[in-house]
Amino acid sequence: MSARRNGGPIDCVAIDLNTQFDFCDARGAFPIANIRQILPALKAAMAWIEAHGVPVVSSLDSHRRWEIERECVPVHCIDGTPGQRKLGFTLMPSHKLIEGDNTLWAPIDIFDSFRQVIFRKRTRDFFANPKADRFLTQLPALEYIVFGVGMENSVKNIVLGLLARNRRVSVIPEACGYWHKSEADLALRQVEAKGAALLTLADLHLKTFPKRRPAWLEEDVASPAPPDRAIRRDLPKSPIPDKLLTEKKVNGHSNGNGYNGHANGNGHGPRNGEGHGHGTNGRSRG
Repeated sequence: MSARRNGGPIDCVAIDLNTQFDFCDARGAFPIANIRQILPALKAAMAWIEAHGVPVVSSLDSHRRWEIERECVPVHCIDGTPGQRKLGFTLMPSHKLIEGDNTLWAPIDIFDSFRQVIFRKRTRDFFANPKADRFLTQLPALEYIVFGVGMENSVKNIVLGLLARNRRVSVIPEACGYWHKSEADLALRQVEAKGAALLTLADLHLKTFPKRRPAWLEEDVASPAPPDRAIRRDLPKSPIPDKLLTEKKVNGHSNGNGYNGHANGNGHGPRNGEGHGHGTNGRSRG
């Protein structure tokens, strides 16, 4: 199987769930309760992933407005909206968004070419996406490390799904967002009881792997591409071709494509892009 390197399986795959603006910013449509605590933890986890060359499977919470309006939660992560974008530091320069269609096909050797693969998630269960289910079921990974939003449902469901497939799974509680702490604590106890390991960030940074370099890492070293070019090259033709990434560039000569409310600014002044934002709290459905 070409997803393997030198005839062996992948040592570790990170699972990054729903790290998006609507959830992880106070100005988002449906912010989690522990934003201040989770952001430094997410950055630390992504720094470890980058340092060790760990491939990433990410979910992009995706909804149609009419679907969300029937739920008892704020309208969030609507396809093509700014709030659906991933936080900038969670998006690898070399990535691939796998769109849904009428097939179950998802290339199992995708990590030979890309650092990160992203699947849309339209329900609380990542495995409800048939392509994500087939990909994770067939992927020859020795261990999965899971983090993201929200602990009560999305994180718990994928961990239990991986454990049911006889996979070794670890969760980083510090890097898991939630709306209700008591429900998140219960979910953590449930996944631990089923066999998942709970890792602190200190534990994570002690983990090392054999010096096995995947093909995409060798290609990056041999012919590095500017991050912006790499990102735009790999984005699919969809309603959000340049909007997966949340960026904040407001000073000097940079163009502002950040989240200052709903306004984008471009120019050369000392401050580009001003606006206002708002967040609405609701019951957890993530």
